Formats: sequence, structure tokens, C-alpha cells
Amino acid sequence: VPAESPWSATWLRGAFEALRRMQRGRFVRVVFVADPAMLWMTLKDLEDGTSLGGERVEWLSAGPWDLTFLRHWCDVQDLTVNREQIDDLLEISGGWPMVLERYEKSPSKKWDKRIQDLSQLVKDESDDFRRRLGIDAEAEKQLSELLKYEGLSGRAMEELGEYDAATLVTLKRRLSWAVHLRLASSHEGAIEFNPLVKRVVRPGASR
Repeated sequence: VPAESPWSATWLRGAFEALRRMQRGRFVRVVFVADPAMLWMTLKDLEDGTSLGGERVEWLSAGPWDLTFLRHWCDVQDLTVNREQIDDLLEISGGWPMVLERYEKSPSKKWDKRIQDLSQLVKDESDDFRRRLGIDAEAEKQLSELLKYEGLSGRAMEELGEYDAATLVTLKRRLSWAVHLRLASSHEGAIEFNPLVKRVVRPGASR
């Protein structure tokens, strides 16, 4: 089911029911494609972002490249770089291909200049990168608030933040949204945000 179709939790329930009626032993899956806006709407109906009416929803997300794939990409592009340089590239791009493509097209042949230009490009075109990541004004405001808790556990919002119940629910849902889109992750229980997200989300957006 493509993202362009106006599907909802009702469609998900219908898919689960249809799968239950099918003959046992047949391996069939129904795939629903969600853009960031559709994902945000869907998460309202999912318990803990993972299940609907007792049925588990499995997620598969396209996202940034990891260190291993980035190193392979550098080899394919004939970019002679060391581990420190790859770390720098990952820190600026977050591993997102849309940023790395711009690095690839840089006219400069000097590493320091290319990195400097890429960093400036991310800053200058942050509005466009936010849009391409699916971060609208509402999402930016909430992510800016969540960034305050990076490195802390998800419970820190409850323990340290002065939020009413409705706001806390919304922030938790936004964090789940960010994790599904691979804009954020949980490492040993601590919240971590992708480097590109930290560069393009404006600190004052939560005010």
C-alpha cells in the first residue's frame, strides 16, 4: 500500500484480519509505506509504537549509512580517507546519502576544504535538509525539546521535565517517530540523535 493512499489504522486492522483468514502455512505479508507525516498519524493508534490490538507491527526503515557502508562508499568513490576523516564525514552528514552526494560533487580536491564546504552547506541549506528528513515546524519544536535529553534515558523526561501528561505523551510519541525514521536511536537505554538532525534542528525551536 503506497504512502499516497490515505491508509489508516483501520486498514492495518483489516490487513491483520485478512491474514488471519488465509490458509495456514502460506507466507504472506502486507506492506504499508509511510512517509514521515503518515507515520506520525499512525503512531497515535499503536501501543508503544509497536502493536495494534494485540497484533505486532514490524518496521523496516530506510535511513543513513553506518560506518562500514560509508567506508565502502569512500572506496567506490576512490576517496583515500583514514578513520578520523571518515568520522568527520559521518559527523557532518550523519551518514545520509543526500548530504554525501553533495560532498561527492565538491569541486575541491583538498580534504579540509571539502569538509569545510560540506559543513557550511549543511548550515546554509538546513531548511531543505529538515524538509527532506520530514521535519516540519511541529516536529522541529518537539525534537528541539527532546535534544535536551540526549545521553539520558527516556525516563529523564518524566523525572526532569516539567510537562503535563498530554505534552509528555506527545514527546514520547515524537521520540518513537524519530527512532522509526532513524533520526534517533537508543543506545544502552540512552537517547542518541543522528548528527545531521542535531545540525539542522534549531535549538530555539522549542520556545
